[in-house]
Amino acid sequence: TEKKFVNAYLLRSGLAYLFIMPPNLKYADLLAQAQAQAEKNKQGLWKKEAVISWRDAFGHIGEVKTVKGVITSTGIGRKVIFLDFNNRKSKDFTVVIFKRYLNYFYQKGINPLKDYIYKEIMVTGKITKYRGRPEIIVRSPYQLAIVE
Repeated sequence: TEKKFVNAYLLRSGLAYLFIMPPNLKYADLLAQAQAQAEKNKQGLWKKEAVISWRDAFGHIGEVKTVKGVITSTGIGRKVIFLDFNNRKSKDFTVVIFKRYLNYFYQKGINPLKDYIYKEIMVTGKITKYRGRPEIIVRSPYQLAIVE
């Protein structure tokens, strides 16, 4: 049961971030719900500054954060899908999805190139810097949420 499931307890209490590594998806829905509960109740890691604007991401390189903003453009490269928060290429924040992880999105009925464009989203993960730009590499659809 969930009462004995330590991972769910840690997430529900806001003491951990959800990190799903495909293909290990057996408890992904349960764990995502536990984290969503902590976010909603602003517990632990989800207190005051857990969610930041994409404009502030550069100041949080190396940190795990939830970044919020509107996807203004998408793109596809040889190995990756790009979801960009701004069209100014030198300063924008990018969500990167490697093509090898796309099947996990398709299994949930999500096409990242079409379903996130022009929508306000929140993405959770470690903010890294690539070619001078902040980004989060996403490995599963559980790291992204459309803000309703």
